[in-house]
Amino acid sequence: MNLLRTIIARPVMTTMLVVVMVVMGLYSYSHLVTELIPSINFPVLVVTTVYPGAAPGDVETQVTKKIEDEVATLADIDELTSISMENVSQVIVQFDLATDEDQDAVDVKDKVDAIAGELPEDAKDPIITKYDIAGEAVVELAVSGNRPLREIYELVDKKVKEPLSRITGVSEVEIIGSQEREIHVAVRPEVLRAYGLKLTDVLGAIAASNLNVPVGHITRDAGEVNVRMVGEVADPAELAAFPLNLPTGGTLNLGEVAEIIDTTEEVREASIFNGRPAITVAVRNRSDGNVVNIARDAFAMLDEIRAALPADVRIDLVQETASFVEASRTDVLTNIAIGIGLTGLLLFLFLHDWRQTLIAAVAMPVSVIASFSLMEAAGFSLNVMSLMALGISIGTLVTNSIVVLENISRLVSTGLDPQEAAARGTAEVGVAVLASTLTNVVVFTPIAFMSGIVGQFFLQFGLTVVFATLFSLIVSFTMVPMLAGHLLKSGSGLGHGNDPISRSIRLWDDFYTGLEIDYRRALGWCLQHRWVPLVVVLIIFVGSLQLLGLLGSTFVPAVDSGRLQVSLELPAGTSLERTTEVANRVAAIIGREPEVLGVLVKVGGEQRGIEDADVVIRLTDKSERQDSVADFMNRIRPHLAAIPDAKVTVYPLGGGSKIEADVILEILGSDAQLVNTVGDQVHDIVYGIPGLVEVHTSNDPGKPEIKVTPRRRNL
Repeated sequence: MNLLRTIIARPVMTTMLVVVMVVMGLYSYSHLVTELIPSINFPVLVVTTVYPGAAPGDVETQVTKKIEDEVATLADIDELTSISMENVSQVIVQFDLATDEDQDAVDVKDKVDAIAGELPEDAKDPIITKYDIAGEAVVELAVSGNRPLREIYELVDKKVKEPLSRITGVSEVEIIGSQEREIHVAVRPEVLRAYGLKLTDVLGAIAASNLNVPVGHITRDAGEVNVRMVGEVADPAELAAFPLNLPTGGTLNLGEVAEIIDTTEEVREASIFNGRPAITVAVRNRSDGNVVNIARDAFAMLDEIRAALPADVRIDLVQETASFVEASRTDVLTNIAIGIGLTGLLLFLFLHDWRQTLIAAVAMPVSVIASFSLMEAAGFSLNVMSLMALGISIGTLVTNSIVVLENISRLVSTGLDPQEAAARGTAEVGVAVLASTLTNVVVFTPIAFMSGIVGQFFLQFGLTVVFATLFSLIVSFTMVPMLAGHLLKSGSGLGHGNDPISRSIRLWDDFYTGLEIDYRRALGWCLQHRWVPLVVVLIIFVGSLQLLGLLGSTFVPAVDSGRLQVSLELPAGTSLERTTEVANRVAAIIGREPEVLGVLVKVGGEQRGIEDADVVIRLTDKSERQDSVADFMNRIRPHLAAIPDAKVTVYPLGGGSKIEADVILEILGSDAQLVNTVGDQVHDIVYGIPGLVEVHTSNDPGKPEIKVTPRRRNL
């Protein structure tokens, strides 16, 4: 009681306490990362090894099996799977949820490094990446122009990638459709034989001369100078002048026995935006990177980047996730503000006192804003789950204040001094308010600590409700009695005059009084006929259970981000040109739709086959189109079904997760041929189920190959 009297008697001190909470909350709010859904620790690591030119069987035996056997010795592995395809090995390691993700990455790297020497010489170094459940770039750009793609790639690598990489929060700037420069030496065999030379002579000459070698240093006077021999080729003409030693004596220039071609590496990927060949730039964020800030900084930097590029080179926006994330955040915050406003209006209708309404209305945003400080301290972010938790908390926030206010107002109406009424009224209901608040804490705390992926998803939701509830308790015991003690007066309510507001209040009171009378009558009838409400409730309950089966279930609800993707998989052995042709056909079909703003085609890539392609579509804002993304997908599916020999999968982007299928069936066995046969049978059975739009199997007969078996005795 003495503490309450001190809080009420010293309004400046209490006001400063509230101001500190609000300032800390606003400061923390400005530092909170913005994302669509909470970051989820998904303990999955992917070991990717590129083995150029290798068939899936060779990849399996020479790369995948060796990595699997070594990694399998680690503890706490929940599941170990692998995919061996042409050129690429992927070993997917899933750990128990309780393990440390960073330590898992170190352990896997140590195991992979231990057998790196056993991998084929032509295989590239294994790359270990953490599985990203969203897997989307913050910003994706397409760079095109009236010049060879090789030149555009060099411009992108030097003038686009570098400045974007410096943005705070960026983890990677990926270039898709790259064509790095290569100098090819096309030897003329007949000329080589005429001079008595062998191919090894050419290789030896190039290897001996095309290198930079440090040769030491020279000490001169008081200084020291490093000495380095520079022999690496920068121009095809230099390579053509390389001398070849002839068996008969003398030398011959390399250009006399070979054609020197300045070209690019073998093209294994392609990128086309709105029908124009392009280089795609994907900007990805770190786990602690603010998506909205990264996108804002990237767009601000584009003007500077465009000014540094030639006039014929243009940069187009393919897609970005920040505007959808920002719109979702703004939408939730707007709904919270509307909720606070409507709650204040309802309070005014019932309390008839603008002073009490003001006190309760101020208590709600103060509790919400103060919660941001604990959210930042806990490492939370501004996402749909945490903001939804604040919205749900509004009812609890105002309830605590209303209980305290109502009791103080009752005591003031008896003629008690407002400050004494504030202290006594708060003390009288303090235990009840505390018990009510702790009940909320007890209910939502277990939600925050559920196990598994779902537990991580609801962690921020549960604890944010707890934070807001605890701050509402502090506000109810400090700011509310202090303001009540200095603002409330006996007989200060409205509704007694003849002004429009008073007349409106009396009309509301008359309506509410009539409603109360009708409720009393209905309640009395129900008490006299007790079986009737029991039967009605039972019917509603049973009917609700029947309707429950009509509701769908999903981990993440579908959202309309205005973006979708069409994935294509053509038969193994399909050329890059054919895959590009089919993907362009898909892009042309979709591009005719009026809602489409841009279409990006991505074919092949280092970590997948040239028979795979993705078509990324960006639509107009949902306020400018009639169909949702789901409706648009259903509209284009029949057109895409007519494409022969292609597995077509259409799915939306956004929503925080990249899920290509609603249901995945796995068929396991030791006999690969039998597994494939059963898989085809299951495919045929499932295909007949009504309501399914896409049914695919991973069974792949493999790419055609020519096997050369040497006659060793003739070698």
